[in-house]
Formats: sequence, structure tokens, C-alpha cells
Amino acid sequence: MSNSRCKREVVILDCCFSGAFAEGMSAKNDGFVDIRNQLGGEGRAVLTSSTSTQFSFVQLGADTSTYTTYIVEGLKTGAADKNEDGWISVDELHEYATKAVQEATPAMKPEIYAIKEGYKINLAKAPIDDPKLIYRREVDYWVRDGEISDIGHTALTKLQKKLGLTPDEATAKETEVLKPYQDYKENLQEYQKVFFQVTKGKFPVNENTRADLKRLQQNLGLRDEDTALIEASQKRRLNVTPKSLVVLTMGVIVGAGIVKFIIPDIKSEDRAIPPTPIEVTNQFAEVRNVPEGTFKYGGSTSWAFIHPKLESEIKNTYPKI
Repeated sequence: MSNSRCKREVVILDCCFSGAFAEGMSAKNDGFVDIRNQLGGEGRAVLTSSTSTQFSFVQLGADTSTYTTYIVEGLKTGAADKNEDGWISVDELHEYATKAVQEATPAMKPEIYAIKEGYKINLAKAPIDDPKLIYRREVDYWVRDGEISDIGHTALTKLQKKLGLTPDEATAKETEVLKPYQDYKENLQEYQKVFFQVTKGKFPVNENTRADLKRLQQNLGLRDEDTALIEASQKRRLNVTPKSLVVLTMGVIVGAGIVKFIIPDIKSEDRAIPPTPIEVTNQFAEVRNVPEGTFKYGGSTSWAFIHPKLESEIKNTYPKI
């Protein structure tokens, strides 16, 4: 790069620890690599998928890494053109990819190293009047915590008709925008499933199990605060008071089935006893042994997005609860 006569150079590094290493670079004795000074220049920009201590991730079943997926998506769809001037610049592409990557795998922190005009190097043209791009930007506006609000659905339906998009075309753009959120939820659910299986009522976990869980967390791109919520949820589940009846509802609707966990009267010294088998039913009304009374929910926030619908269904079936 230093020997090149090109006045504008853009390098994209998508690899583990990409914030620290690139071919031909030499580290100082302390192992630190000063990318800004070694690669930075007024007509030069370097985009990295991670910092000097982070992994780069690939979603299961994907052909490309998480970072490359959104770099390509931002260029291909034109969605990275934030100021809508018809051009995608380096800083716009970085902003777009970073937002999507951190929605999907919060532990990754893409970085940009550029000086002065390096930030504004134009990489690609973007369609200005493309109906699909216009619709996609509107979808992006209406997404709140990984879901499209009711107001948003109404606005998007009107816009879809105005732009002349088919339902399939509109759905495809909504799926594009929501995919990072869905990937994140799937990773959380995967970690939660494994965590509940390996702990099985035993706290604290041994060092080997803790090390394995930490590695799984890293592979899934989750932060410490993400996994801490899951661990706190499991601890609350196991904190059963003597001679009490606890009903744990995860709010999982699998197909037409509803999963209920019933933990009957458990003495404090027998908390390690596993709960009764999972019962799967097709209707809320078929769930047995439902107590009356008022209950305070203290479970994981992973299911918060379905609570309104779930609670209304429960109240319709069990008005005394």
C-alpha cells in the first residue's frame, strides 16, 4: 500500500483480531499494532470486522461471515447510503455494517481507521428512486427492539401500495431488516438452552463448565451482560421456597403447541430434584393444575416481545388469574 501510487485506497479486513493484524505489518515489542499510523493516510481507509482482541463470527448456515454479509448487503441494496445522495462512502458503509453486526452479534465491534478525506472515499453508487430501497428504509425506521410496531405495520402497508410493491417484495425487505435481530435472539436461545442443560440446578458450576460456557458465549458473539441475564433467570428458577407451588411459563409457542413447566411442592433441601416432565398441549385450556391468584413474572427478558399476545390468551382462558 505504501508503494502504491493510488491516491485513494480502501482495505477491508474481515478476520479474527482484524483490528490488530494485517499482512506485512509489524508489531511493536509489546504486541500492539498502530493501524492508524501504519495504514492511515489522507486518501486511505481501513475497515476491520473486530478489534485487536475480538473474534470474527459466522452465523450457522451462512456462506459468508457476519461482517462480510452486511458489507455486501449495504453495497448491493444501497441501504448504506445514509444521506441518500446516491453514493455510498466509506464512513457510511462502516456505519451501516457496524449497526447490523452489533444487532446480530453484540460482542463484535467493527472499527474504521481513516484520516481526513479517507472517510469520504466513495465506494459505490446507490439507486435514489428505487421503490424497494425506499420501502426498506421505512422498515428500518419502524423497527423497535427487533419488532415492527403496530403503527409501523399500518404505515408500511400504505407505503407498499403506494410504491406498487408485491406482498412478497415487501416481506423480503422486512426480513432483511429484521434478520440481525433474529440472529441475536437465536444465539441467546441457543446459549440459554445449553446453560439450563449443563447447570441442572447446580450452582455454582465447576471451573471446566464455566470455561466451556465462556467459549460458547464467544462463539455465539454474546456479551457478558447477555449471558448474565440468563444465569440470573436460572438462579431465580431454582430459588424455590419451601412448600410452595411455582408455575414457570416460558411463553414458547412451538407450532400449535404450548409448553408449560410445572414444579410442584419442593422442599428447600430437595431443590436439585428435576421438575416434572414437560407437557405439550394444543390449547391453553388443556393445561392442567393451573392455580388461581396473582403472580409476578421473574423470568428471562428473551420472551418479552410475545408477552402482550401471550398474556391476553391466558386471561381469556383463565379469567381468575
